Amino acid sequence: IAAQRDYAQAQHERLHQLAGQGTISRAQADEQAAQVKMLDQELIAADVALKQARLRLDQASIRAPFPGTVVERLVEAGEYLNPGAAVARLVDTDHPEVQVRAPVAQAEFAREGMSIALRSGDSLIQGHVRAWVPVGDAVSRQFELRIALDDAVLPIGSALEVALPTA
Repeated sequence: IAAQRDYAQAQHERLHQLAGQGTISRAQADEQAAQVKMLDQELIAADVALKQARLRLDQASIRAPFPGTVVERLVEAGEYLNPGAAVARLVDTDHPEVQVRAPVAQAEFAREGMSIALRSGDSLIQGHVRAWVPVGDAVSRQFELRIALDDAVLPIGSALEVALPTA
């Protein structure tokens, strides 16, 4: 559009000069001037469309709240989503934690920061309670603990035995 506008402007200047000499009619020069104005408006509209496309592209970027590994994609490229919709399952492989569901009766003995022993096969692992979710599930009568693994190197999703205090 910019190239067409430049050509139309040059043509307008030539026709305006010829119209001043009386070689062509004034209407032809005016028609070319209108063409230049129309191309100016198309150029403005194209610039606005480009800015809108860049804004949409920027808003379509997905940024993770922490470094990790994408283990599952929940949508395909090109799908329309609502703001806040889940697009992927991201796992923080640098800071693994164990999610434990325990009987509500044991909730009073678990506290944030306390050391917890875990077992994976024959290996004993040490962890500490990172979060204690003080809300029990009414159906299962269980609450959730999140235990940070201190120096364990285990595949994400490993099954572990957890030693929780009962008194």
